[in-house]
Amino acid sequence: MKYPNIISSEPDTVRTYLHKIIRYRYIISPLIKKEFKLKFSQTWLGIGWTLITPVVTVTLYSFFFGYIFNMPWEESPYILYVLSGFFCWNLFNQIAVQSGITLVNNHEIIRKIACPKILLHIAKTTGVSLELLPLWVLVLAGTFLFQGITLKILMMPLIIAGLIIFSFSVSLLLSALTIIRRDLHHSFPLVMQLGIWFTPVFYPINIIPDRYKFLLYLNPVSSFIDLFRWSVNIQTQLSPYIYIGLVITFVTFFVSLYIFKQKEDHIIDYM
Repeated sequence: MKYPNIISSEPDTVRTYLHKIIRYRYIISPLIKKEFKLKFSQTWLGIGWTLITPVVTVTLYSFFFGYIFNMPWEESPYILYVLSGFFCWNLFNQIAVQSGITLVNNHEIIRKIACPKILLHIAKTTGVSLELLPLWVLVLAGTFLFQGITLKILMMPLIIAGLIIFSFSVSLLLSALTIIRRDLHHSFPLVMQLGIWFTPVFYPINIIPDRYKFLLYLNPVSSFIDLFRWSVNIQTQLSPYIYIGLVITFVTFFVSLYIFKQKEDHIIDYM
Protein backbone atom coordinates (compact mmCIF):
# COMPACT_ATOMS: atom_id res chain seq x y z
CA MET A 1 0.00 0.00 0.00
CA LYS A 2 1.33 3.42 -0.95
CA TYR A 3 0.78 6.50 1.14
CA PRO A 4 0.47 9.91 -0.49
CA ASN A 5 3.00 12.65 0.10
CA ILE A 6 1.16 15.29 2.04
CA ILE A 7 2.98 18.53 2.75
CA SER A 8 1.35 20.58 5.46
CA SER A 9 2.31 22.90 8.30
CA GLU A 10 -0.14 21.07 10.54
CA PRO A 11 1.24 18.35 12.88
CA ASP A 12 0.72 14.80 11.67
CA THR A 13 -2.14 12.82 13.10
CA VAL A 14 -1.25 9.57 14.87
CA ARG A 15 -2.46 7.58 11.87
CA THR A 16 -0.42 9.62 9.39
CA TYR A 17 2.65 9.39 11.62
CA LEU A 18 2.35 5.60 11.84
CA HIS A 19 1.99 5.43 8.06
CA LYS A 20 5.21 7.41 7.69
CA ILE A 21 7.05 5.09 10.07
CA ILE A 22 5.93 2.09 8.00
CA ARG A 23 6.81 3.85 4.77
CA TYR A 24 10.37 4.73 5.80
CA ARG A 25 11.09 1.56 7.75
CA TYR A 26 13.64 0.60 5.08
CA ILE A 27 16.21 2.95 6.65
CA ILE A 28 16.37 0.93 9.89
CA SER A 29 18.43 -1.99 8.56
CA PRO A 30 21.13 0.14 6.85
CA LEU A 31 21.51 2.23 10.00
CA ILE A 32 22.04 -0.88 12.13
CA LYS A 33 24.58 -2.30 9.66
CA LYS A 34 26.39 1.02 9.55
CA GLU A 35 26.60 1.11 13.34
CA PHE A 36 28.01 -2.42 13.57
CA LYS A 37 30.55 -1.68 10.85
CA LEU A 38 31.78 1.47 12.60
CA LYS A 39 32.09 -0.28 15.95
CA PHE A 40 33.57 -3.63 15.02
CA SER A 41 35.38 -3.30 11.71
CA GLN A 42 39.18 -3.60 11.87
CA THR A 43 39.06 -5.29 15.28
CA TRP A 44 40.42 -8.70 16.14
CA LEU A 45 37.48 -9.84 18.24
CA GLY A 46 34.63 -7.91 16.62
CA ILE A 47 31.35 -8.28 18.50
CA GLY A 48 33.24 -10.36 21.07
CA TRP A 49 34.11 -7.09 22.79
CA THR A 50 30.45 -6.78 23.82
CA LEU A 51 31.00 -9.89 25.93
CA ILE A 52 34.57 -9.40 27.15
CA THR A 53 34.07 -5.96 28.70
CA PRO A 54 30.95 -6.91 30.76
CA VAL A 55 32.53 -10.19 31.92
CA VAL A 56 35.63 -8.40 33.19
CA THR A 57 33.47 -5.78 34.91
CA VAL A 58 31.18 -8.38 36.50
CA THR A 59 34.18 -10.42 37.70
CA LEU A 60 35.67 -7.35 39.40
CA TYR A 61 32.33 -6.42 40.99
CA SER A 62 31.81 -9.98 42.21
CA PHE A 63 35.27 -10.24 43.73
CA PHE A 64 35.12 -6.82 45.34
CA PHE A 65 31.62 -7.03 46.82
CA GLY A 66 31.24 -10.80 47.12
CA TYR A 67 34.56 -11.69 48.71
CA ILE A 68 35.89 -8.48 50.23
CA PHE A 69 32.58 -7.01 51.47
CA ASN A 70 30.87 -10.43 51.68
CA MET A 71 27.45 -9.36 50.43
CA PRO A 72 24.67 -11.41 52.11
CA TRP A 73 23.32 -13.41 49.16
CA GLU A 74 22.76 -17.18 49.32
CA GLU A 75 20.02 -18.04 46.81
CA SER A 76 22.39 -18.49 43.84
CA PRO A 77 26.07 -17.98 42.95
CA TYR A 78 26.83 -14.35 43.65
CA ILE A 79 28.59 -13.84 40.32
CA LEU A 80 25.39 -14.98 38.57
CA TYR A 81 23.41 -12.48 40.63
CA VAL A 82 25.73 -9.67 39.54
CA LEU A 83 25.83 -10.85 35.91
CA SER A 84 22.04 -10.82 35.59
CA GLY A 85 21.76 -7.36 37.14
CA PHE A 86 24.57 -5.99 35.02
CA PHE A 87 22.97 -7.33 31.83
CA CYS A 88 19.74 -5.44 32.58
CA TRP A 89 21.58 -2.28 33.62
CA ASN A 90 23.87 -2.42 30.58
CA LEU A 91 20.88 -2.79 28.26
CA PHE A 92 19.19 0.25 29.79
CA ASN A 93 22.38 2.29 30.01
CA GLN A 94 23.50 1.75 26.42
CA ILE A 95 20.07 2.32 24.88
CA ALA A 96 19.40 5.45 26.93
CA VAL A 97 22.84 7.02 26.45
CA GLN A 98 23.54 6.03 22.83
CA SER A 99 20.01 6.58 21.56
CA GLY A 100 19.74 9.78 23.54
CA ILE A 101 22.31 11.47 21.28
CA THR A 102 21.31 9.76 18.05
CA LEU A 103 19.68 12.89 16.61
CA VAL A 104 22.82 14.93 17.23
CA ASN A 105 25.01 12.25 15.65
CA ASN A 106 22.77 11.81 12.60
CA HIS A 107 22.14 15.41 11.65
CA GLU A 108 23.15 14.70 8.03
CA ILE A 109 20.43 12.07 7.65
CA ILE A 110 17.91 14.39 9.27
CA ARG A 111 18.73 17.12 6.76
CA LYS A 112 18.56 14.83 3.75
CA ILE A 113 15.62 12.52 4.50
CA ALA A 114 12.23 13.80 5.62
CA CYS A 115 11.42 10.69 7.62
CA PRO A 116 10.05 10.30 11.15
CA LYS A 117 13.02 10.89 13.43
CA ILE A 118 11.82 8.17 15.77
CA LEU A 119 13.12 5.64 13.22
CA LEU A 120 16.67 6.66 14.16
CA HIS A 121 15.89 5.71 17.75
CA ILE A 122 14.29 2.44 16.73
CA ALA A 123 17.41 1.56 14.72
CA LYS A 124 19.78 2.45 17.56
CA THR A 125 17.69 0.60 20.15
CA THR A 126 17.53 -2.51 17.95
CA GLY A 127 21.27 -2.37 17.29
CA VAL A 128 22.17 -2.10 20.98
CA SER A 129 19.80 -4.95 21.84
CA LEU A 130 21.47 -7.16 19.21
CA GLU A 131 24.93 -6.25 20.52
CA LEU A 132 24.00 -7.54 23.96
CA LEU A 133 22.72 -10.90 22.72
CA PRO A 134 26.02 -12.67 23.62
CA LEU A 135 25.77 -11.39 27.19
CA TRP A 136 22.14 -12.55 27.39
CA VAL A 137 23.17 -16.02 26.16
CA LEU A 138 25.88 -16.10 28.86
CA VAL A 139 23.29 -15.33 31.55
CA LEU A 140 21.04 -18.10 30.23
CA ALA A 141 23.92 -20.58 30.15
CA GLY A 142 24.91 -19.72 33.72
CA THR A 143 21.39 -20.08 35.06
CA PHE A 144 20.90 -23.35 33.19
CA LEU A 145 24.07 -24.80 34.74
CA PHE A 146 23.65 -23.55 38.30
CA GLN A 147 19.93 -22.86 38.83
CA GLY A 148 18.02 -24.88 36.29
CA ILE A 149 15.27 -23.65 33.99
CA THR A 150 11.55 -23.56 34.84
CA LEU A 151 8.43 -22.35 33.06
CA LYS A 152 9.02 -18.91 34.54
CA ILE A 153 11.58 -18.35 31.81
CA LEU A 154 8.70 -17.97 29.36
CA MET A 155 8.12 -14.56 30.96
CA MET A 156 11.64 -13.40 30.12
CA PRO A 157 10.89 -12.05 26.61
CA LEU A 158 8.11 -9.86 28.05
CA ILE A 159 10.38 -8.65 30.85
CA ILE A 160 13.22 -7.74 28.46
CA ALA A 161 10.71 -6.10 26.10
CA GLY A 162 9.43 -3.98 29.00
CA LEU A 163 12.96 -2.93 29.90
CA ILE A 164 13.70 -2.04 26.27
CA ILE A 165 10.50 0.01 26.08
CA PHE A 166 11.46 1.97 29.19
CA SER A 167 15.01 2.50 27.89
CA PHE A 168 13.64 3.59 24.52
CA SER A 169 11.28 6.03 26.26
CA VAL A 170 14.12 7.60 28.24
CA SER A 171 16.18 7.93 25.07
CA LEU A 172 13.32 9.72 23.29
CA LEU A 173 12.90 12.16 26.15
CA LEU A 174 16.63 12.75 26.44
CA SER A 175 17.02 13.19 22.70
CA ALA A 176 14.24 15.77 22.47
CA LEU A 177 15.83 17.77 25.29
CA THR A 178 19.45 17.31 24.16
CA ILE A 179 18.72 18.98 20.83
CA ILE A 180 17.74 22.13 22.73
CA ARG A 181 20.20 21.92 25.63
CA ARG A 182 23.46 20.24 24.60
CA ASP A 183 24.68 20.19 28.22
CA LEU A 184 22.59 17.04 28.69
CA HIS A 185 24.83 15.32 26.15
CA HIS A 186 27.71 15.66 28.64
CA SER A 187 25.89 15.38 31.96
CA PHE A 188 23.64 12.38 31.35
CA PRO A 189 26.46 9.78 31.13
CA LEU A 190 27.62 11.01 34.55
CA VAL A 191 24.09 10.57 35.90
CA MET A 192 24.09 7.02 34.55
CA GLN A 193 27.41 6.23 36.23
CA LEU A 194 25.91 7.31 39.54
CA GLY A 195 22.61 5.58 38.82
CA ILE A 196 24.04 2.07 39.07
CA TRP A 197 24.65 2.67 42.78
CA PHE A 198 20.93 3.32 43.27
CA THR A 199 19.95 0.11 41.47
CA PRO A 200 20.29 -3.41 42.95
CA VAL A 201 22.83 -4.58 40.39
CA PHE A 202 25.52 -5.91 42.73
CA TYR A 203 23.89 -5.66 46.16
CA PRO A 204 20.73 -7.46 47.38
CA ILE A 205 17.68 -5.39 48.23
CA ASN A 206 17.52 -6.89 51.75
CA ILE A 207 20.46 -4.77 52.91
CA ILE A 208 18.27 -1.66 52.50
CA PRO A 209 16.08 -0.71 55.51
CA ASP A 210 12.43 -1.60 54.85
CA ARG A 211 11.21 1.99 55.04
CA TYR A 212 13.56 3.02 52.20
CA LYS A 213 13.21 0.05 49.84
CA PHE A 214 10.42 1.63 47.81
CA LEU A 215 12.80 4.43 46.79
CA LEU A 216 14.88 2.02 44.70
CA TYR A 217 11.82 1.16 42.63
CA LEU A 218 11.29 4.76 41.61
CA ASN A 219 13.91 3.67 39.09
CA PRO A 220 11.98 1.17 36.91
CA VAL A 221 15.20 -0.68 36.04
CA SER A 222 15.10 -2.09 39.59
CA SER A 223 11.70 -3.64 38.88
CA PHE A 224 12.88 -5.24 35.66
CA ILE A 225 16.05 -6.57 37.31
CA ASP A 226 13.92 -8.23 39.99
CA LEU A 227 11.59 -9.72 37.39
CA PHE A 228 14.49 -10.89 35.22
CA ARG A 229 16.21 -12.63 38.14
CA TRP A 230 12.92 -14.21 39.16
CA SER A 231 12.36 -15.58 35.65
CA VAL A 232 15.71 -17.42 35.71
CA ASN A 233 15.53 -18.62 39.34
CA ILE A 234 18.30 -16.35 40.58
CA GLN A 235 15.92 -15.04 43.20
CA THR A 236 12.71 -16.68 44.38
CA GLN A 237 10.71 -13.73 45.71
CA LEU A 238 9.63 -10.48 44.13
CA SER A 239 9.55 -7.17 45.95
CA PRO A 240 6.03 -5.84 46.59
CA TYR A 241 7.26 -2.51 45.19
CA ILE A 242 7.92 -3.68 41.62
CA TYR A 243 4.57 -2.25 40.53
CA ILE A 244 5.98 1.26 41.13
CA GLY A 245 8.54 0.81 38.37
CA LEU A 246 5.98 -0.73 36.01
CA VAL A 247 3.59 2.18 36.44
CA ILE A 248 6.42 4.69 35.90
CA THR A 249 7.42 2.81 32.73
CA PHE A 250 3.89 3.08 31.37
CA VAL A 251 3.67 6.80 32.11
CA THR A 252 7.18 7.52 30.79
CA PHE A 253 6.44 5.80 27.50
CA PHE A 254 3.44 7.97 26.63
CA VAL A 255 4.92 11.19 28.02
CA SER A 256 8.16 10.71 26.06
CA LEU A 257 6.26 9.95 22.84
CA TYR A 258 4.17 13.07 23.28
CA ILE A 259 7.15 15.34 23.98
CA PHE A 260 9.25 13.86 21.19
CA LYS A 261 6.40 14.25 18.70
CA GLN A 262 5.92 17.87 19.77
CA LYS A 263 9.62 18.66 19.31
CA GLU A 264 10.23 16.58 16.17
CA ASP A 265 9.04 19.11 13.62
CA HIS A 266 11.41 21.74 15.07
CA ILE A 267 14.50 19.54 15.42
CA ILE A 268 15.98 20.77 12.15
CA ASP A 269 15.94 24.36 13.51
CA TYR A 270 18.49 23.38 16.18
CA MET A 271 20.88 21.52 13.87
